[in-house]
Amino acid sequence: MRYRFGTLQQSLFAYYSAVFIIFSLIVAGLLYVFLASDIRHRSEEQQRQLGVSIVSNLDQEVVKMNNFSMNIVYSNLVKEHFSHYLAPAEDSEQTRTSDPALYKDTTTLIDVILAIISSSNTAKQANIYDVNGKMLGAGAFNGQLSVDLTKRPWYKETWERSGWRVIQLLEGSFAHANR
Repeated sequence: MRYRFGTLQQSLFAYYSAVFIIFSLIVAGLLYVFLASDIRHRSEEQQRQLGVSIVSNLDQEVVKMNNFSMNIVYSNLVKEHFSHYLAPAEDSEQTRTSDPALYKDTTTLIDVILAIISSSNTAKQANIYDVNGKMLGAGAFNGQLSVDLTKRPWYKETWERSGWRVIQLLEGSFAHANR
């Protein structure tokens, strides 16, 4: 059934309105598709750039931690005092409280490591472990502890990698690096 308009004016208005509405819907649809595609493309690019930036910053932090640990490992003062610190453990069961010289080496070693820590904001704590199960800490914890290295979460992988750096998530921290 065909609808009849009473006047030419009503007929023209209805046809032009229909054409305008259809044209507007087509333009709106095309505009929506174009803008949605453009926004999606820009979002993907921004996420890619953010990912690249995060990876770059993490790489820089790993390099800083590596330099930090190398500063400790290759410090002549650390080597000297750590060798004195290890000597009693190899000879006898002396503790740092029974031997004033050992206590002096321990505190000097902690002071040297603290000086290295304070020169950078890379780490707030540095621990040095010996093969006899002792850990000497400097930073948030200053002192010596007896530890079972085999129960440390990084020990097995570090041993398998011949002492090379291991980066992994630990309880409550973002990443851990050691050498």
